[in-house]
Amino acid sequence: MEEELNMESVSMNSDEEAHLNGLVQKNTRAIKNVESMKLALEKMNEELLKPFKKLGKKMSWSERLMVVSDTGIDVSEKVDVNNDVQREVQFYNIALGNVRVGLEKVAAEGLKLDRP
Repeated sequence: MEEELNMESVSMNSDEEAHLNGLVQKNTRAIKNVESMKLALEKMNEELLKPFKKLGKKMSWSERLMVVSDTGIDVSEKVDVNNDVQREVQFYNIALGNVRVGLEKVAAEGLKLDRP
């Protein structure tokens, strides 16, 4: 026998209601230590590149397969950050641009994309 769902406990906007009712605490102290993040990134890059430097080689793109977009998400006043469709379109466009860059890099290194 299936239990009936108690509709009083189900809300379509539960996240928004939690914020309005004060159930979610807002982080008022954001930490953005850019210098520490840059140092950590440099350290990670050094560790990643050590094996290649020992061999006197440069790491090829195909060793990482990483593409990072210069485009960011637009959070200006003209964009409604609560509009899921607008946000998803921005993510889609960034991902599409990254795919194009990745395909160019694959072609430049002569990698094959087709499976046998």
